[in-house]
Amino acid sequence: MEQYKFNSNDSRIIVNAIVEGYRDYIEHRKDRHNKMKISSAFAWTKGNFIESKIADINGDLNLSYKKAKAGLTWDYLQFILLI
Repeated sequence: MEQYKFNSNDSRIIVNAIVEGYRDYIEHRKDRHNKMKISSAFAWTKGNFIESKIADINGDLNLSYKKAKAGLTWDYLQFILLI
């Protein structure tokens, strides 16, 4: 299992991407809340924001990704650690 561990710099990059994706999501939720009559369904998009940010920085890491499905309508990014 040791080969699947991230070094501390890669871990920091991933955490920063997660935080940045979450912040983008929050800003988007606030904007939609202010502009729409109903916007609660945006709660289901948080993962997309976070996954997209991680995908943006995958070139800095040893990661690749592909689009995957969970059920009929739920798309997500599946990340693969390249060793």
